[in-house]
Amino acid sequence: MVEAALDVPLRTHALVASLTRLSRLDAARALVRRVMPFREGATSNVDRWTLNDLALIGLSCDDGVGQIGDLLVGLAPLALNTTAPAAPLRRIVVMDLDAATTAWLGAAAPGAQLLRAATEAEALPLLPEADALFGWTTPGMLAAAPRLRWIQTYTAGVEMLSGRADMHDGALAVTSMRGVAAPVFAEHAIALLFALARRLDTPFAPAAKQRKTRSLTTIEGRRSLVVGLGSVGSRIAMLSRANGMHVSGIRARGLASTPAVDEMIESAALPDRIGEFDVVFNALPLTDRTRRIFDAPMFARMQSGACFVNVGRGGTVDTTALLKELLAGRLSAGLDVVDPEPLPANHPIRRAPNMLITPHEAGSSATTRRRELLLLRENLRRFITGAPLLAQVDMRVGY
Repeated sequence: MVEAALDVPLRTHALVASLTRLSRLDAARALVRRVMPFREGATSNVDRWTLNDLALIGLSCDDGVGQIGDLLVGLAPLALNTTAPAAPLRRIVVMDLDAATTAWLGAAAPGAQLLRAATEAEALPLLPEADALFGWTTPGMLAAAPRLRWIQTYTAGVEMLSGRADMHDGALAVTSMRGVAAPVFAEHAIALLFALARRLDTPFAPAAKQRKTRSLTTIEGRRSLVVGLGSVGSRIAMLSRANGMHVSGIRARGLASTPAVDEMIESAALPDRIGEFDVVFNALPLTDRTRRIFDAPMFARMQSGACFVNVGRGGTVDTTALLKELLAGRLSAGLDVVDPEPLPANHPIRRAPNMLITPHEAGSSATTRRRELLLLRENLRRFITGAPLLAQVDMRVGY
């Protein structure tokens, strides 16, 4: 019955009509099967996925099925117009959101009072009675908010959050934008690789002689290693495989298989195995364990001519060590994040050969913003009604 209900054109209105005959959980599972058949092995365990899992998948659907992804998110909540609970009104401080967006969020959670602020000075008087905080924060803001029970960041990384013991024991929940922009991050990573392989980092010249001396390569058939197989790394692996690469991957939490990854490698084996690969993608978060993991010895172990692509965190890389390899002509690099950031205008890596830098924009797109707002609204509704939050961070490990 479930699959038959989806035997309709892939148009949102038709899917809505067919899915109304199913329970929300069955409908969400069926929708994932319909819109994700191209992900090798991705739906094999769909019957064990919860509504939380399915909602996150909806948020990270490809741009081409963005409307379907939004519908999938909408299947997870009990209802967006939930009646305000009997519990006391929850005070939520929201940073850097305009009045219209704030009103749209508030309509999903009648039990919330959203208080807007644009600066630390504006936020500090609101925080002593605040139950939650949306956006960026400072140590002073955290110290001023003793009642805080939830922080929702506007970023995937949470390395800037520290100083509160209750973040680590679960009393203060932290949620991020993890997974929301994964498709866009992956496209950016592959774009950097393509640009370097086809030497789009160097100016074109009409002279036939110069065209002949350009050393152009292809990525098909090359061996790639994705370090950090979270939501972004898994999408990079999928696109790498789709472009004919042999894909290996490393994740901190075990060797469980991942769709589109040909081989899983132990984290501890990275120094010994990194020299086998033509391309190394870095999609790591910044934690105590990953800080400057790509240092001089690690880069020295990479094979000559290899390409390093970083869409993770700048602090996971020793920039001086990478610069040395670039200047020696051993490696090429595509960097969306750097350390330090912002990068000084006179920093020598800006002038290094065989290198492309983009200004920390790998996750940027119109669809990313829409999905970020969907996640904010859904998590706000869940907080007010006591439902489990999406994209919750384990602050003990930093992601």
